[in-house]
Amino acid sequence: MDVDISKNYMSDNIYNTHNTKLSWMKIRKQRNILENIKLISAKPIAIKHYKDNSKDVVWFAIKGSMIDYIINVNTNDMVEGSTKNKSFAEFWKFIKVKDKWVVDRIMQTYEVNLELDLQNRFED
Repeated sequence: MDVDISKNYMSDNIYNTHNTKLSWMKIRKQRNILENIKLISAKPIAIKHYKDNSKDVVWFAIKGSMIDYIINVNTNDMVEGSTKNKSFAEFWKFIKVKDKWVVDRIMQTYEVNLELDLQNRFED
């Protein structure tokens, strides 16, 4: 899998994270299969706005469904996940890089402290 096709839509931080994960999967002879991906909703839930627009942040609550599993590329055996369609909910953080919004972080619902991570902030 090649993460470079989406590089223009990611911060360096998340690009490097995903690239490292994919490199480890390649070493372990694994491939992540994602199918039937459906976006159900994307709602902005927190904004941080600064005088310096390059520091602006927006968080979205993402809900969707997909088939998500990992196979061994040598045997085609499933090593993790399910071939059944499942719902998911995540929080996506977007930042500005060169006046363009890009995804910077994707967190599962159990990873987020709503009071700390997703506070609104406005700078006059």
